[in-house]
Formats: sequence, C-alpha cells, structure tokens
Amino acid sequence: MTTQMEQLLEGILDRTNRNRITWHTTVNSQAFLTVLGSQSVVIAKRTGGLSEPQYKLEVRDGGGSTIASLLSGEYSKSQQTPVQSTERLQRMEQLFELARKSAVNDGLREVIGRLDKLIEDLEKV
Repeated sequence: MTTQMEQLLEGILDRTNRNRITWHTTVNSQAFLTVLGSQSVVIAKRTGGLSEPQYKLEVRDGGGSTIASLLSGEYSKSQQTPVQSTERLQRMEQLFELARKSAVNDGLREVIGRLDKLIEDLEKV
C-alpha cells in the first residue's frame, strides 16, 4: 500500500502545486483537508519532541474513518523515533506548506466575500 500512497502523494502534490486542489483548515491548526470524490485527504504536521517534524497523509472515507495513511518516517523495531526518508519528508513538507497557503487563501476569500455581503446589506438599510 505504501507504493500507492506514495503515488497518491505525488499526484496530490502536483495538482496542489498547479492550484487544481483547494485545501481547507481543520480544528487542528497543523492539519489541512481537501475532498476528492467521496473521500477526504488530510495532511498533518507533528513536532512534539521530535528532532524533525513528522508529517502524516491520511485518506478518509465519507464517514471520516481513516482507510490509508503515509508517514514521512517509518518506525523501526529498535528505535523510538521514526527513521525519516529524506525525499518523502521533503515532499510531504512541501505538500503541507502548499496546503497551508491554499487554506489561508481560501479563508481570506471567504472573509472578503462576507465583508462584501455585509457592505451590500448595509447599503440597503
């Protein structure tokens, strides 16, 4: 499954980079979500106590249950911390930053739209 998840990572990264996928904020400030078909994809960052940030890409079904995931590093039996794949870490970090920017821009557009509507409503009073 890792190969499929890595293919998914590359495809989502490519389409996000070309602004074909829009990301949204979640209740977790270090996680962003997009909806693709009937499933959602979440990219999240965790930094707690790790020397390098750990990223996680999750695919969720329509009910929100995780059906597949990919970590930027894998745990080995002899180590307490994940062994990072440098290339995967860089790709997931890049996706996280693109998703964050997309979500901020999406939120900004929503705020501007609401302010425009408020000004329009104010003109009617």
